[in-house]
Amino acid sequence: MSRQREAQLLRDRAHRAIVIALSAFSFVACKAVLGLDPPELDPCVDGGCFDGAADGARDAGADVAPDHGPIVGVRCGGGSFGVTGCNGPTPVCCESTDAGVTTFACVASTAACAGYPIACASYDDCTGNNVCCHSATQIKCVGTASCANADLVCEPDGAADQCPASWKCVVPLTNAGAASPYFGCMP
Repeated sequence: MSRQREAQLLRDRAHRAIVIALSAFSFVACKAVLGLDPPELDPCVDGGCFDGAADGARDAGADVAPDHGPIVGVRCGGGSFGVTGCNGPTPVCCESTDAGVTTFACVASTAACAGYPIACASYDDCTGNNVCCHSATQIKCVGTASCANADLVCEPDGAADQCPASWKCVVPLTNAGAASPYFGCMP
């Protein structure tokens, strides 16, 4: 091995040793002096978190466990709104916005919702050949011919076949002018 190559290897080893020492020092300094944990990479950087929660991070095209347990009934809310399931005597989710504050609550029917009624959150909430469809006035189950592909409502952490072939469940929806934790399909 040439002297030039040996010198380069020594410089590389020294550089690695310095980086390791500085990393160890910064960890100790953060913990001991400032009481801080070492820095971590943001899990939402490459493709975002589907509902703003880092523990529910969703890389583009990858199915990741949702940030909530199993939901019984229609998914109601999400993101910073909390998640519950609407079923039994209150099977419809009602999104209401008052003075700029959005809330979600389970109600008995779409008629009982003074805001934006949500009767489904994905095709799993519909029966037969119906699909979950987003409109300006509500989200509800309709026949496949009555819902344009761009209006299909889907679960970001659900099955890939919720959307038409080569489409993805990545479009945040807006309901009654308010940002929604529900998603739609797009090419």
